[in-house]
Parts: sequence; C-alpha cells; structure tokens
Amino acid sequence: MKKKRKFFAIIATLSIIVLLFVFFSMIAFYRTVQQSEYVFQEDLLKNLTIQNAALIDMRLDGYLDALFTLAEFLRDTTLNEEDISKKFSKILEHEEFVRIGVISTEGILWTTDKNNIDTVDISDRAYWQNLLNKKPIISEVRDSRITTERVFFVAVPILSESQKFLGAVHAAVNIEDFQNYTNARMPLTDYHNYLIDKKGEYIIRCQKHNEAWNYNSFFDLLNDISQGFDTTNLIQKLNTDKVFIEHLTLEGTEYISCFAPISINNWHTVITIPKDQIDQHIISLLGNNIYTFIVQVLVSLSILCIAIIYYARKDAVQEKDREIQIREKLFSDIEGFIQADLIEDRIIYLSDSLRIENKKIKSYTEMMKFYVNEQISADYHANLLNACSIDNLMDIYTRGINRISQEYLVKGPKESLLWNQCEIHIQEDAKSGHPWVYYIIKNIDEKKRQEQTLKHKAEIDGLTGLYNRSACTSTINNLFHQEKEDNTDCHAFIILDLDNFKTLNDTLLHKTGDKALQEVAKILQGTFSKEDLICRLGGDEFVVFIKKTDEQQIKNILDELIGKLTLTYEKNNKAVKISASAGVALAPKHGTNFSKLYQSADQALYKAKRNGKSMYCFYDEK
Repeated sequence: MKKKRKFFAIIATLSIIVLLFVFFSMIAFYRTVQQSEYVFQEDLLKNLTIQNAALIDMRLDGYLDALFTLAEFLRDTTLNEEDISKKFSKILEHEEFVRIGVISTEGILWTTDKNNIDTVDISDRAYWQNLLNKKPIISEVRDSRITTERVFFVAVPILSESQKFLGAVHAAVNIEDFQNYTNARMPLTDYHNYLIDKKGEYIIRCQKHNEAWNYNSFFDLLNDISQGFDTTNLIQKLNTDKVFIEHLTLEGTEYISCFAPISINNWHTVITIPKDQIDQHIISLLGNNIYTFIVQVLVSLSILCIAIIYYARKDAVQEKDREIQIREKLFSDIEGFIQADLIEDRIIYLSDSLRIENKKIKSYTEMMKFYVNEQISADYHANLLNACSIDNLMDIYTRGINRISQEYLVKGPKESLLWNQCEIHIQEDAKSGHPWVYYIIKNIDEKKRQEQTLKHKAEIDGLTGLYNRSACTSTINNLFHQEKEDNTDCHAFIILDLDNFKTLNDTLLHKTGDKALQEVAKILQGTFSKEDLICRLGGDEFVVFIKKTDEQQIKNILDELIGKLTLTYEKNNKAVKISASAGVALAPKHGTNFSKLYQSADQALYKAKRNGKSMYCFYDEK
C-alpha cells in the first residue's frame, strides 16, 4: 500500500511539475509571439515611414523640376514687371505655388501672386549664398516678408551656357497645401504622423493629435509631456540622416516612433504608433482573450493529468495516443511540424495538420518527397528537396550550423498559392546521440505580400504605371554588375523626350498633359517586349533599356515608334500636337552604368532636338 501511495505521489508531483512547465511555457510562448509582433510592426513602421519620406521627396523634386524648366526658358529672356505679372500668373494657375518670381544678381526678388507684384531684397537670406554658388535650394519653413501664410521657399539658379550666374527663379509653397502629401497608412487604427526639421520645428502636425497644435516644436512637446525627455540624443540621431526607431512616452502612453530623413532637405517624417495597440493586435491574433485561452488550456491539462494518474497502469499504446494529442495542441498555432532521426532516416513525429494521408511512409526522405511534390509549387521543388535532404542537413550540422530557413509557395484552396516558411532546427538527441531534425512550418503569406506591395509601390511611377527613376537606375546598374567581363552582348539605352509638351500643359491644362503621358506609356508598353525595361524618369522624359539587340533592330523599332508618338489633343476648340525625340546609346560601347549611358544618350537626344525634333539620333563619340 505504501509503495502504491509513493507511486501516486510521484505521479502527482510530476503532474504538478508538468502543469507549471506548461503554464510558464504558455507565458513564454506569448512573450515570444509578442516580441515577434513588435519586430514585425517596427519593420512595417519603418517601411511606411520610408515610403512617406519618398512621397515627400518626390513632391519636392517635382517643385525643383518645374523651376529648372522655367529657368531654362528664362535663360535668354529679359523680363520687366509687366512680363512677370502676365507670364508668371499663368504658371500659378497650373502649379502648386502661392507666389513665383525671379531674383536679380543683386538679390532683388520680383514676385507675384497673380494679383500683385512685390519687390523684396532677399540678399540677407541664408539661402542666397547657395544660389550664388549655383545650387538649388529648398528652405526651412519660415515667415514670409510679403504674405502671412506659413511657407517654405524653392529656388534654382538661372545659368548661361557658360555657367555664368544670371539670377534665379523663386517660388513659395503654402505649408497647409503641402499637408496633403503626407499620407502614410498604418494597419493599426491609432497612429500619429508629423513632418519636422532638424531643430524639431513642425513642418506638418498630426491632425489626430490635438496636443501637438499647442506647441511650435516637436521637441517642446516631448519636453513638456514626456516627463523631462532629454532631446540631445534624439537631435544627434537626426543629424546622422539615417532611418531610426525611438521609443517615446507621450502623456503616459508608450509609443514606437520611426524617423526617416527627406533626402533633398533637412526635414524628417515621423510616424508613431502606441505600443498597447500592438498588444491588442496580438490578443486579436491569438483569440479574444489570451488569458482565458491559457486558463482553458490549463484546465484541460489538469483534467488530463488526473486522467494520467487514473490510467497510470494502462498499456503503452494508450500513453502514446495521449502524447500525440498533447503535441497536436501544443503545435496548433503553426501550419505543421515534423520530427525525424537523420541517422536512421526515420520519422519520429508528423503533425496531422500537414494532411499527409499516406501513413505507411516511415522514411524521412520519402515523406519529404511526398510532401514537396503534393503540396508545394513546382518552382520550389528542387531547391527545397536539396535543402531538406539528409546529406545537406548532415553537412551543415558537422560545420556547426544547426538552423536554416526556407520560404516557398504552397498550394492553397481553389488553386491559390500561399507563402509559407519552414524553420529547420538540428539538435542532438540526449538518449541516442543521433542528430534529430525539427521541421516547423509557418504561414507568412500576409507579411510576405505586404513586403511585396511596399516594394512595388517604391518602384512604380504612380501616373503611368511604369518603373520610376530609382528602379530604372538600380536595375540597369545591377545588370552590368552581374554580367561577366567577356560578355559581348549589345544593349540599347534610349531616352525619349516629348516635343511641345509644355505647350500642351499650358494650353490644355495638366489633366490633358497627364492623359498624354499615360497614352505614351501605353504605346511604349505595346511597342517593347516584357523583357525590355520601360521607365518614366520624371516630367515628359522616358527611358527604354533593350537587352541583347543590335543597331539595325533599334532603328526599325524607332522608325515605327516616332510615328506612333505623334499625337494631337483638342479641347475648347484648341488643338496641340506633340511628338517625341529620342537619343540612343549602346552598351557596353558607350557606357556600363546608368549615369554614363544617360549622359551619352542625352547628348544624342540634344542632337535630335537641334536637328528638328520628332526624330532619333545615336550617340557619336567623335
């Protein structure tokens, strides 16, 4: 009887230990999920902040492009006050400036808002020296000497052909109008979005954060409501011009904040999300109430422990069945789990969630072949079978590597494809001394598709759907970086520039100009193949990169394309005809990177423009 009591006491003690272990394992599991979600949300926050900064960069770059175009027009033109009022007023109808004007070589600004012309001496402005040094400027937000609106200034120098400083074109942008270009979107409901300069001064305040409107500076806000927050370290990080994450406490709430620099100015875009929003999101992922879930599991395990005590003397088969049930519960949050002995090529455990109906398969090698061929997209068969083979796993294990990861597409319902990730861990079994493999499968479809969406948005021009300048530059440079030095393939770099496009915009307005750009993009897509790279660099300038071609083939294509791009637009009994001129450079003959090819093709384009437009020219090195 004493032996029996001792036996049950041991069983009860072990049961309590198991309950405590499971309890703390569940807590550890929740903490792990919580930390993973923090990392994921921080990565997402960083990507969205960078995207927001890129949108603002694009807008600022557009302002500079507009002024550079005007500076080019004014280079050989002498304007009086009447000309400024008349011609610049028309520009204000189509651009997003509140004022525009010209600056003399002495720093005297003649500026108009369509109604009045004002003269201001801006030679004492800090940015005047940059203009004298022939550099474009985008100023900090400041009070204007003419208008009561909060504005920032954009100006570019007017240079002669010999690069002599002839003056500058100057424009003012209302900061309230600029507010529309900060449009970050977070999946969590509560977030704050700001635009600040390096001094912490607000460029744009968050519309949802009422407290921010009581302060002139983001740093003042932090100092006042963040328990004496020391901004010194934050200022140092801003001056590095790098993207970084900072944890801030605002009004007793902890926020995760991301700062991203604007590349062509001393501004930073800032997005903050409350940390408790992430915790609520985790709870929604795991269930309506994580604590209720833990209690339910513990109650279930308590009942199971009582059953273990009651059936302690049952045979080993029943014990094994019970062990399988516990394992399925513990791995219910993942897509599947496999455990195998690499030395014996034997399956130890296979979760039912993998839907492998052929239970006769006991070999790890045969089971992996069956799983990969039946459930995984054919594009990933060879790579995954090689990575998961016993030979490869034993090889990396002997080299001290005990973990690898693979991403692949699996077959989902209704012929859909879903992104999965497998984490393969190799660990020596304490009893047998054999290396055991633990194959854990997770569903990463949502995260993967969010990453792909962000990448697509960062590479595509919003108006035409073509690749943008950044994607064009990196793609071409990567191509030449990957090519072997003895490669003799010939590629073509073509710049296309629309003739008479400014007249189209001025006469029929920008909506017609946007329509023309979209139609040109469709013509280019219909002319060139999917293997060719088609990009819009900005404004009415396009680039096409054709791989593995020759000069005669390019001529045949351009002879037909130049004709297609002769288009006429009509509106209000007014008609404007546009055409296209092209410059061609050959690679590697004329360059092996984007910058050199662009320079060569641009010279050829200039020749085509000079020779009468609506034609193309090849770059001549002579």
